[in-house]
Amino acid sequence: MSFLSDITSSINLGGNWLLILVFLAGGAAFGIGLGRNRLGLIVFSSYFSFIICKFIPWTTFLGREPDVNVKIFLFFAIILAIFFAAPYSGLSGSLRISGRGRSSFWQVAILGALEVGFIVSAVISFLPAKTIADLGSLAGKFFAGPLAQFLWLVLPLVGLMALKKKRSYLTGED
Repeated sequence: MSFLSDITSSINLGGNWLLILVFLAGGAAFGIGLGRNRLGLIVFSSYFSFIICKFIPWTTFLGREPDVNVKIFLFFAIILAIFFAAPYSGLSGSLRISGRGRSSFWQVAILGALEVGFIVSAVISFLPAKTIADLGSLAGKFFAGPLAQFLWLVLPLVGLMALKKKRSYLTGED
């Protein structure tokens, strides 16, 4: 048996719980690594990408539905395209995307976990129903259920609205 399976069996957690804990830690590290401004840009670009990929009239352009891998690749490609093109466009001033931004450590960590949850939920939404049914029961409910997909869609926006700028007590600025 592996090290991780020994740990999960000794504390009676299923592999799904361990997966969710790793997801939360990875999401927090993602948010902390990017910073407030870049994370906000990733949130907006992932929403735009999700909307574009969900509503592309594939049969009009290709005559058929593309493979799931094409949809997922396009989803990530649009996120990256917006992320790298936005600082050089008119969005840079209105979204304040230059630099990392000043925000509390825990706020950025929570927003990062929420954003990674949205991205995982969005990728799962592109998968066929049979593949979603093969997910573990907890992971399926946590990311693929109708309520879970709705919450992962809404919570990053709520988190972004709640994210406040860190106060600087030395200069008196907000």
